[in-house]
Amino acid sequence: MSVVSVIEQIASEGEWQLGDEGAYKRDYTRNFLVMTDSVTTTQSDVLAYSTLPQLGQPNPADTHSVATTITAKRDANNLLIWQVAVKYSILNRKGEQPKNPQNPNDNSDPRNWVPEISSSWVRYQVPTYMSVENDPIVNSVGDIFQPPLYLGQ
Repeated sequence: MSVVSVIEQIASEGEWQLGDEGAYKRDYTRNFLVMTDSVTTTQSDVLAYSTLPQLGQPNPADTHSVATTITAKRDANNLLIWQVAVKYSILNRKGEQPKNPQNPNDNSDPRNWVPEISSSWVRYQVPTYMSVENDPIVNSVGDIFQPPLYLGQ
C-alpha cells in the first residue's frame, strides 16, 4: 500500500495574465504520474507522498508562485496509476514582485522579513465600585451608586 514511483510529465502548462486594474497574474500547472503497488492505496496516501509538492511550496521554476491546489485522480484503465495535478498561482499589482519593506531592492521570501511593530493607546473609562483604600463606594444610606462612578484609564 505505497507509492512505487513518481514521474513528472514534461508537458506542464503556464499562463500569465494582465487583469483588471493592472493586476498581474501567473498560473502554472505541473502534472505527475504516480505508480502504486496496491489498488487499496488511497488519494490521501498519494497526496502525502514526500516527493510530490505540498500546498504552499514554491514552484521550482518561479519561486514567487506557490502551490494552491493539488488534485489526484485514479486512472480508469489501470487502478495502480494516479494522475496528480499541482496548480501554482501568484497575484501581484502591475507585475511587481513582492518587496521587502526594510530593503526595497530585496525580492526575497516575505517570511524572512523582519516584522514592523507599532502600538498606540486609547483613553477609556471603567466603572469603579471600590475606593483606593479598598472600601466600597456607597451613598450615605450604604447603597451602591446607580449608575456607578467611572474612572478614566
